[in-house]
Amino acid sequence: MKFTLKNIFKKRINASTPVLLVAYRILPQEKMIVELYKGQLTMDNVIPYKMHLANDPNYDTSYTMFGDLRKCIIDSLVNDVDQYISFIKENDKLIMDKGKHVGIMNTPNHQFFIKAFKDRFDDELQNQGMFTNIKDGLKFINREDIEEKIDDLFKELKKELRTFR
Repeated sequence: MKFTLKNIFKKRINASTPVLLVAYRILPQEKMIVELYKGQLTMDNVIPYKMHLANDPNYDTSYTMFGDLRKCIIDSLVNDVDQYISFIKENDKLIMDKGKHVGIMNTPNHQFFIKAFKDRFDDELQNQGMFTNIKDGLKFINREDIEEKIDDLFKELKKELRTFR
């Protein structure tokens, strides 16, 4: 192999596989799916998780998705958003038909990615909100009454983080 800057850069990228850790809990009483993400989110590592989630017997597309992405680096490009949307549309088990999507995030990168996703997806299928804290996210779905429960749940989920393949 010829040692050029391009080859060294390519080798460096291929040598480090991004790791995404996820934990989730389905709360039938609350009609919610609570997710905690940590690590580097790419289309390649989020798709196996979403397939696992969709196959959970308690999964329900009418539930609200409530995801904390604050400890997550979203390493995707706009064309990755298009790829992910195609994946969702091809797997109708993943389309949240009545539930809202709440994303708790804290960087402009998160907000750019979610905005790109929201702008490209059919409005009637996705009702999304982006917030910097749990309290505002719960307010969006009119569930301020469970703030303490969700805070405690995220503490539990930190101990359950794992990869999905």
